[in-house]
Amino acid sequence: MVFSMTYKRAASFSIHVPTCIEFGWGASERIDELLLDAGRHCLLVTQANLLSLPAIDGIRKAVEAAGKTVHLHIVAEEEPDSASVDRAGRELRGQPIDLVLAIGGGSVIDFAKAVSIVLTHEGPIWDYVGYTGKPARQFENQLPTIVAVPTTSGTGSEVTPYAVLINNKLGRKAAISSPLIAPKVAIVDPELTVTMPVEVTAYTGADALAHAIESFLNAPMRTPFSAMVALEAIRTGAKALPDVLKDGTDRQARSAMAWTSLMGGLAISMAGTGVGHAMAEVLGGLTHVAHGKTVAVFLPAVLRLLEDYYKLPLPMLRAALGDGSRPASEQVWLLWQEVGLPLTLPELGVGQGELSQIRQDTLDYMGWAMSASPVALQSDDVDRILSYVWPE
Repeated sequence: MVFSMTYKRAASFSIHVPTCIEFGWGASERIDELLLDAGRHCLLVTQANLLSLPAIDGIRKAVEAAGKTVHLHIVAEEEPDSASVDRAGRELRGQPIDLVLAIGGGSVIDFAKAVSIVLTHEGPIWDYVGYTGKPARQFENQLPTIVAVPTTSGTGSEVTPYAVLINNKLGRKAAISSPLIAPKVAIVDPELTVTMPVEVTAYTGADALAHAIESFLNAPMRTPFSAMVALEAIRTGAKALPDVLKDGTDRQARSAMAWTSLMGGLAISMAGTGVGHAMAEVLGGLTHVAHGKTVAVFLPAVLRLLEDYYKLPLPMLRAALGDGSRPASEQVWLLWQEVGLPLTLPELGVGQGELSQIRQDTLDYMGWAMSASPVALQSDDVDRILSYVWPE
């Protein structure tokens, strides 16, 4: 069924998954054997609040017991910025680091990917970020082995070739994109996500679902394989997100959301995202609002544009969300209401005066996203999306 969707033009495509994925409840307990050949000098990148958790402390001790030297770097920021990456590079350069182990949410994993670059390359990290109108500097040297252990179910960064950073001087948020920064090993242990607060569970879950939905809608890059992966994530996440918020200790629901996040990460690795993520990153660069919250606001609006303005039926997406008779935009809106996610820009503290800057930046440095859609979008469409998320 998925293949028939693109049969007429999908004569051939490539599938490349460079990451060895270990998935399952308690998978992190095998980290010593999984890292056996991954390097001897380890840079452990994490956050201070995670180190106090017994499971994370156990991982650190297991790595040390495996005979590896561990250098610890604590990420202080909620979302990584380029200046902190450069600062870490200056502090750590010269250390014989051949393994970078990231334990945390997507921001920690993205930070670790970026640090692996500045450890082995000259120049500021922003040189390696690319976006519309700015080519990215290419890597010249071999990077340390990157291993990711996610503690949230959202970004799927443990399997993506992306590292998203904020440049506070420019007020921009954009990504490094290279298969060289895709982790060599991803240890996806749903047990590590049980301590996530309710709010974080909700907005990281929204990010995972948005990845799957936007990659599915990215017609120019979508393949039958990426669509299959995306639809699996949508079906699983739409059902599991309300369940996990009702009971955060529900092993089945936590595992389902970890699976959703993983599948969403694989989907965007192959098919990218779209204008919803582009606008969310623009807003994040301007305001530092958590990425999952900005994504949550823009996703139903983009779906409304496609369904109401462009009259696209999106039957497979509707069915994957759970109700083939209801518009996808309505289903996502109702899901967000159920789990307590923001639906408008004022709920994020955004003022009306910021709308013009969001519009300008979306069309400027995030202009790549205008074609990442079932239809090529125009500048007026950005205005329509903003009108949907700014109630009269």
